[in-house]
Amino acid sequence: MNLYSGVSVLKPPKHAGGNVFAALGFSPAESRNRQMRTQLMTALWKFFESEGWTQANAPKPQCQPAPHLRSHARQD
Repeated sequence: MNLYSGVSVLKPPKHAGGNVFAALGFSPAESRNRQMRTQLMTALWKFFESEGWTQANAPKPQCQPAPHLRSHARQD
């Protein structure tokens, strides 16, 4: 009795030059975009970890609206 009878074997993925998104079939532009976004998010994640930040204790943004936008803000 063969334990593997009826089981299909997956073929190894095509080599995509290190870009998993290209291997998944995304267009060259979209796969590059997704790869860069992934690299950015990974770099940010590593930085946050190195600073010991969590979602709860990360510094809060101190953004102020630009002066030219304040004049267009809704006045309720």
